[in-house]
Amino acid sequence: MLIIFGINFLYTNFIFESYTSNGRSGIFRSYYILVGHYGLSLVIISLYNYLFLKNKGYVYVLGILLGLFPIYVSAARSPVLALLVILFIFLILINKRKYWIYFFITISIFFILLFIAYRSGFGENSMFLKRINAAVFERNASGRSYYLNKGIDTFLSNPVSGGNALFPDGMYSHNLFVDILMSTGLLGMVLFIIYFKFVAQSFFKILKHINQYKESGIIAFFFLQYFILAQTSGNLYSSFECWYFGAVVIGLGYINFTNEEIKSNDSRGNTAGNH
Repeated sequence: MLIIFGINFLYTNFIFESYTSNGRSGIFRSYYILVGHYGLSLVIISLYNYLFLKNKGYVYVLGILLGLFPIYVSAARSPVLALLVILFIFLILINKRKYWIYFFITISIFFILLFIAYRSGFGENSMFLKRINAAVFERNASGRSYYLNKGIDTFLSNPVSGGNALFPDGMYSHNLFVDILMSTGLLGMVLFIIYFKFVAQSFFKILKHINQYKESGIIAFFFLQYFILAQTSGNLYSSFECWYFGAVVIGLGYINFTNEEIKSNDSRGNTAGNH
């Protein structure tokens, strides 16, 4: 991932003259929002290695920087939201005062700079700042509220089994829950709740035993990342990462932690001897 995003950094800076709609996906052919989430995945890997696996080195700092770059260039907002949520959960799990202080200072400075850029008009020169400021200070979600309400209307017109999976213009509600309701109705939502119950149980089990899960525990945060994407820009049939990582989370939830001490067969219970 370091190599791929290193090439992406060089390509985006030296091939494209500006971060226009053509350059927002860099070397990737995916939708620009997904590219932002690819970068976020590298950021999560780097932070998880440093904070939970205690791996030190400049390579993780490089991973964070190379991962943040496509988030900035893509100007997608859901990776920023997912990053804030995941960082907050990281802090809850680590629960160290210095990290809380760093987090709130960084967030405060970030929003102050956003406000200054918004009021001064500096953000007009950056697509990232322009879109973030529009969401924070103008409540502009790029038309998502329109499709969200339209999805709710589709569900209300046929609440039991739902209506169409797509609107006549080919768009969708941009929210997984509303998408399930509008396309499958209450019947589909009941099935999803039954499925999601297992996901949620396993998710919280992984968080509770994060140090015992070691490397595999990162899957829970990948699921959370793409679950947030599915609530802001995804739909029922194309949120592949959310479904994949959700299934893996369920599997990890069935792992039992039993640390049985090996003892000898003699009455002293020593490890030495015939055992």
